[in-house]
Amino acid sequence: MGRKPEFLHPYLLAHFRRTAAAFQARYPGAPVPVLTETHRSSEEQTALYAQGRNTPEEVNRLRKIAGLGPIAPAQNKVVTHAPAGKSLHNFSPALAYDIGFRTTDAGLDWSEQLFRQFAALARQDPLIEWGGEWPGAKRDMPHFQFKGMTWAKALAGVDPLRL
Repeated sequence: MGRKPEFLHPYLLAHFRRTAAAFQARYPGAPVPVLTETHRSSEEQTALYAQGRNTPEEVNRLRKIAGLGPIAPAQNKVVTHAPAGKSLHNFSPALAYDIGFRTTDAGLDWSEQLFRQFAALARQDPLIEWGGEWPGAKRDMPHFQFKGMTWAKALAGVDPLRL
């Protein structure tokens, strides 16, 4: 899966960097925001979409094809609501990014409070939408994307900066 900044749309990369710097200035000592996902291949998206929908054996077969490590049966939970080709992570450059928060012991913190604090800063940009505000089961706390952008608009070549 792609965490490389160069796989992310330049506007979104600049947005992440500005927001991460503002977060660190406002919350010194807090875990540091890091990119956990930019671009995903179709194979990666297929494997992730299978989680929680297929058996662990089938999920791990798909993960192997995608070059991802196996998961334990207890980890076989839904992690995305988008099949391959219908995620803004599947475009190049990626039109969405996900974050986590790096702790001092090099682990990742997925605390809702941290996402809410980051999102409060991120949403100051009127072009950005936070997945944490999506309704019900589609809520996606680590996810940020261009406001109003959809995979169908991306396929049609719509410029996310002109929505």
